[in-house]
Amino acid sequence: MSETSNGSVLVPSDDGSKLIMTWEAFDKLASRLIEHLKDGRYSGVYGFPRGGLVLAVKLSHALNLPLLMAPARNCIVCDDISDTGETLLKYQRSGDYTTATLLMRHGTDAIPAYIGEAVSNQAWIVFPWEA
Repeated sequence: MSETSNGSVLVPSDDGSKLIMTWEAFDKLASRLIEHLKDGRYSGVYGFPRGGLVLAVKLSHALNLPLLMAPARNCIVCDDISDTGETLLKYQRSGDYTTATLLMRHGTDAIPAYIGEAVSNQAWIVFPWEA
């Protein structure tokens, strides 16, 4: 997989209005997260429906942890992106969870514990499961 000139794994759409994440890019970012999370002791992995679920399944398999249907103490809570941060914020504030996202936008209110890549571009991001 080649990275763009700015080092991002995201590719601009033909008209430049969106950033596209391929499955190959997903695997690369997930691998970065797995590398950071592999030595931790977690009760399982929870992913927010839709955006975080694909990542949660990937982490669950790679880390040999149960996939949780609801967040539990000491679990990894994951999402595709921390955009505004609203979704992750309550989990971060409690201190009972480890947060992880594929992407984090600069300016988010919730900075995940583990991030695959930070993005400053405000373009809409299309994930591979949305294409």
